Amino acid sequence: DEQFLMNKNGKLLSEKEPYEEIYIPRYGLSKVFVNDKYGFVNERNKSVIKPIYDEVEDFEDSLCIVMKKDVFSVLDVFGSTLFSVKTNALEKLSPDYFMYMDEKNVLTICNKKGEPVYLPPSNKVNVVNNRYLFSETDDNTSVYDLLSSRFILQN
Repeated sequence: DEQFLMNKNGKLLSEKEPYEEIYIPRYGLSKVFVNDKYGFVNERNKSVIKPIYDEVEDFEDSLCIVMKKDVFSVLDVFGSTLFSVKTNALEKLSPDYFMYMDEKNVLTICNKKGEPVYLPPSNKVNVVNNRYLFSETDDNTSVYDLLSSRFILQN
């Protein structure tokens, strides 16, 4: 079945562009699915992020993670790419930090520019209060403060 966008007065906004799926808007953008690809349109049905992605997450803190082939990117609500990385998964840790496994299988914490800020001693990291990264191995425990970009504990 095709789906269409409609304004609050009942006027069809997308009669020329039927979508296979339309999702509830977040940050003024609706996720759309058409021809096996995802993108985003604004409330006037204007494409802000073209449907070229294999996977997209909903916007959170005005950012979303998208994936095309094996490249993950972080986009803002204007469709601008903040950074891209070739990986199997990209996870948002907090409004300003992301985590991914690089091509050498090293866990990397980066800021929203894609700049690495912390390489944990193990591949298991817990986030506390959207600020602290706790990592533990058999012989090492570390706590990293994302806000001040320094270790609070490292032994």
